[in-house]
Amino acid sequence: MQDSGNGDMAQMNHEGDAGSDSHMEHGNDEATPHHHSSGNSEGSVTTTQAKLTVPAEIAPDRSIPLEILITDAEKKLISQFDIFQEKLLHAIAVSNDLQFYNHIHPDYQGNGKFTTNIAFPKPGDYTIFLDYKPAGEAERVSLVTVSVPGTTEATPQPDFTREKTIDDTKVELTLDAPTLKENEDVMLQFTLKDASGNPVELQPYLGERGHLVIVKKGDLLTESSYLHSHAMKESPAGQVQFHTQFPESGQYKMWGQFNRNGQIVTADFWVNVE
Repeated sequence: MQDSGNGDMAQMNHEGDAGSDSHMEHGNDEATPHHHSSGNSEGSVTTTQAKLTVPAEIAPDRSIPLEILITDAEKKLISQFDIFQEKLLHAIAVSNDLQFYNHIHPDYQGNGKFTTNIAFPKPGDYTIFLDYKPAGEAERVSLVTVSVPGTTEATPQPDFTREKTIDDTKVELTLDAPTLKENEDVMLQFTLKDASGNPVELQPYLGERGHLVIVKKGDLLTESSYLHSHAMKESPAGQVQFHTQFPESGQYKMWGQFNRNGQIVTADFWVNVE
């Protein structure tokens, strides 16, 4: 992956002030311990921040380099991170209308700097949730934002379908409650079958049976919009279960990711929470 520390990058400071009028603005926010599906909030609370550097010119559907710096409360670069779910940093990029999703793992260059490449498919605003663990501390979530210039399209209404087919894998979402309510425990079950209707064989993905990201729909995405749930260790063949809580009422989109014979199946679903 390309190191983005080159001269044609627009560097932003922690307050999001642009270096010149030609630079695009990118949001940088303080991180807080995010909501775990298990309710686990152990670990010391340390404020961390992320700063994003991108090219001054961004075009839809064109790969660009990203440079991400992670700093502590005193804005000093954090040099040590703990591995969790097999990676040092999980970067979850979504369009603010939640139509686009990309889960990537930037390369660590040392001294708090991560680099990667990404393409944003269409004009509009994008949020990248950065999920990481400073060494010896609890999981943190920071976010940064990117705007892609151009004419934006109308956002389609949420589709609450509970079954989808991704390539040759059928995925069904079932809930253990007829109505989802805020701050109540819920089990989300993904059932994966092949074209013949037989349960598929799944392999670990990021050290677990599956990976689930949930984002609350809203005009402005924040750290509290983001939920990350861990898969239960035991479940029947072709099934992956997650326990979580939705902290507020509203509409949420979820992306479940599963490893079927080396191919990552990403299934997205909307749910409504009262």
